[in-house]
Amino acid sequence: MKKVLFCCLIIFMGACKDNNKGEEPAPDHSNEFVGEYWTNTVNGNNSTAQTWVVSRLDKNLLGIEYTVEYTFKDLGKEIKVTDKYTFDEVVVIDALNFKINEDAVYSDNGFEKIRRVSGDGVKIRDAAGSTKIGITLTLTDPGKSPVVTDYLEFKKR
Repeated sequence: MKKVLFCCLIIFMGACKDNNKGEEPAPDHSNEFVGEYWTNTVNGNNSTAQTWVVSRLDKNLLGIEYTVEYTFKDLGKEIKVTDKYTFDEVVVIDALNFKINEDAVYSDNGFEKIRRVSGDGVKIRDAAGSTKIGITLTLTDPGKSPVVTDYLEFKKR
């Protein structure tokens, strides 16, 4: 009789065991990227000031407002051109990486256009401990060949 009770107890304990071996939900890393970032490049008389304002839209999903201000100097004249992009489907892969791959509406001096933008971003820290985002963006106008920008490092403000 003791053996039967012991076997029933073992079977009962096995039945009560939690068999829910489902995957744990992926952690949300989107807050790790939130902030304002900037970079400036100079090429002779021409310069480019670029800013990113990164916000959290949802779990592991970012929105980026990307502004590019070009300044051209020629024959004593200065010409300024501003492009503004809005990304709203930036996917956070983990605490250090995200991916942009979307058709972005951008404003080219007041005219709205669509451009395919893609790139893999990575969050890095320099020797001084400052946060940066490194990325090479590929910009493609509809019906044209891709134009690849240089590798950019955006510093956090």
